[in-house]
Amino acid sequence: MKNTTLLGASPGHAIVTNRSLVTIVLRGNFTSDIAAACYRAVEDAAAKHAGRACVLVVIEPNAPTPEPPVRARTAETMRNVADRITGWAVVVEGGGLRPTIVRSVLVAINMMSRSVLDTKYFETIDEAAQWLKSRPRAELGASEIRQTAEYAREQLVVPLHADRR
Repeated sequence: MKNTTLLGASPGHAIVTNRSLVTIVLRGNFTSDIAAACYRAVEDAAAKHAGRACVLVVIEPNAPTPEPPVRARTAETMRNVADRITGWAVVVEGGGLRPTIVRSVLVAINMMSRSVLDTKYFETIDEAAQWLKSRPRAELGASEIRQTAEYAREQLVVPLHADRR
């Protein structure tokens, strides 16, 4: 995909950039190592594309909730880049109680960050893409944002021990 760079992938995560957009897809544990790679990507985009950078985080339905130190570091990162990121969209996929709880935890992280970062939570990538494209100085349209998210999801590495029936 043009302008897209894969920064990291495992069975549980993928980090992709497309110009000023950082897209993170989480399927597994959001470990401190994965979190550090995500924070580096966001901080690099904020430095390189100050005032135009956007972040899209897609949390798949069965992804576990991050541990408290990772949540605290996420809040710190959000605070640190708030003046250079034009929008931070978080998609918590799936319906029912669990995604609602995850969204509530994320709202708490955002409140704990005391950040002025424009952050919004969604149920679908389409909703998030529409919102991100409307951010001031956004460089990508909704279609390109959706395509980047799907590309990132395709990069999730299948574990070698996966059952291949």
